[in-house]
Amino acid sequence: MEYLIWNRKFRLEFTIIRIGMQENQLYALWQALGRSGQWVHDGRHTLRVIDPGTLNLSFGPDFTGARFDLDGTRIYGDVEMHLKQVDWYRHQHHLNPFYQNVALHVVLAPAEEPAQVLSRISQRSIPSFFLEANALPHIARHPALQCRPQTIVPGVKKILQELALKRFQAKVRALFQQLETVSLAQLFYESFLRTLGYPGNAAPFQLLAQRLPVAWLERQTASPFTSFRRLYALYAGQAGFLAANASDAYILQLKTLYEEQRSLLPSEGLPSAMWRFSGVRAVNHPHFRLAAWVALLQNAKGLPFEGMYGLFAARQPYPKLLQQLTTYFQIPVTGYWQSHYRLSAKAVRKGPKFFFGRARLFELLINTLIPVMAVRALQSQSEGFLSYLQNFYLWLPSVTPYRSLTRYFSWWEAYHKLWSAQAFWQSILQLDEEFCRAGACAQCPLRHKLDKKQCFD
Repeated sequence: MEYLIWNRKFRLEFTIIRIGMQENQLYALWQALGRSGQWVHDGRHTLRVIDPGTLNLSFGPDFTGARFDLDGTRIYGDVEMHLKQVDWYRHQHHLNPFYQNVALHVVLAPAEEPAQVLSRISQRSIPSFFLEANALPHIARHPALQCRPQTIVPGVKKILQELALKRFQAKVRALFQQLETVSLAQLFYESFLRTLGYPGNAAPFQLLAQRLPVAWLERQTASPFTSFRRLYALYAGQAGFLAANASDAYILQLKTLYEEQRSLLPSEGLPSAMWRFSGVRAVNHPHFRLAAWVALLQNAKGLPFEGMYGLFAARQPYPKLLQQLTTYFQIPVTGYWQSHYRLSAKAVRKGPKFFFGRARLFELLINTLIPVMAVRALQSQSEGFLSYLQNFYLWLPSVTPYRSLTRYFSWWEAYHKLWSAQAFWQSILQLDEEFCRAGACAQCPLRHKLDKKQCFD
C-alpha cells in the first residue's frame, strides 16, 4: 500500500480522469484548495488552505510545510492523507517519528468516523478533516497539461539554464547552511546516502548516516580488520535488515558479525518499518544500494570524499572529468550480490555487472557530488571553482528523462532537443514548482513561448 501511495504522487492529477476515489484525488483537491483559497466544511471543521506545502516524494507525510486555517486558527505543519481513517493506524503512523509533525489528517470518507487520530510519539491528537470529492466544482488538472508550444525562438535555452541554476543554487545554499551543525565530511556522507535511497528510502538512509556518523566510519575504514562483509553486517544490522528468523547462510554470517560488535556501536538501530521494500525496482532495493555504498568505501580504501574532490579540483575538461568519474564508480559486483538484489531472496541468474550504473552516477552528480563540491568552493571562497562546477552541472549530457514530468509537459521533447542536458530536467522541476503548481502562469518565463491559453479550465 505504501508503494502505491508513493507511485500515485508521480501521476498525481494526470490520472484522476481515469481512476476513481483514490489518494491522488485528495492530493489534487488539497492543491486546488490552496490555489482557490476557498473555505470548505465537513460538518465539524471549517478549513481554508493558504499554502498546500510541498508534495513529499520520499518517506513521511504526503505534504510537508503546509499552512492553513482550521476553525479560525492559523496552523503550520505537515499533512497526511488517507482513504479511510483507520489507515493512519494500519500504516503505523501513530508510532513513526517521521509523522510527529503532522498537523492535519485529511480523509476521503464519511464524517461519522472519529474526529481525530492520535500520535504516540508526540503525545497529541491530530484533527481529521473529511474532504469530499465535490468540495470543489471541478478538480484542477496540472497546469502544464494545458500548455502547448508554438515556435521555439532564441532565448529559450538561456531561460531553461537560468531555471536549472536557480534550483542548483538553492540546493547549495541549503547544504551550506547545514555546515553550522555538521562537518563537510558528514554533510557529504548524509547527502550521498540520501541520494542512494531516492525517492522511497531517502529519509531512512540519511538517518542511518546520522546513527553511524562519519567519525565512526573513519575508524572502521582505517582498521585492517574491516572487510566488506563485516562493514556491511554493521550497516545492515543497524538498518534493521537482518531478520530474526532468517535461514540464509550469508545472513546468518552477517548476524554473527553484527552481534559481535553491536554493543560498541554509537547508537540504536532503525526499525525495519521505516524502509519501503514493496514495488521497488531490483537495483533500487535498499539492501543492494547499501551494498553499493560499502563497495565504494572498500574501493576507495576510506571515505571517498577527498578522492572525488581531487578529481573535481583538477578542473579537467568536462568530457575527461566525466570519464574519470565513470571509471571511479565502475565497481564490479562480486560475491553474494552477483546473484542477489536483496537479502533472503532467491538467487537470480544474471545480476548487474556494476554497483553504479550510468544513470545512478548522474543521479549522484546532480543531487550530491556537484552541490557538495560547490559547498566546499563556497567554504574556501573559490569563485573560479564554483563557476567550473556550475558549468559542469549545465554541461552534463542527458541520460534518462524524468517520467514524473513527461506525463505533464507534453512539449518537453522539442525543448529537450534544443538543450539536451541532464540539467534540463532540473529546469523543468523548477518551472513546475515555482510557476505551474503555484498557478503563476502570468509570471512564467516561458509563457511568451507557449500559447496564450489559460493554465486552468
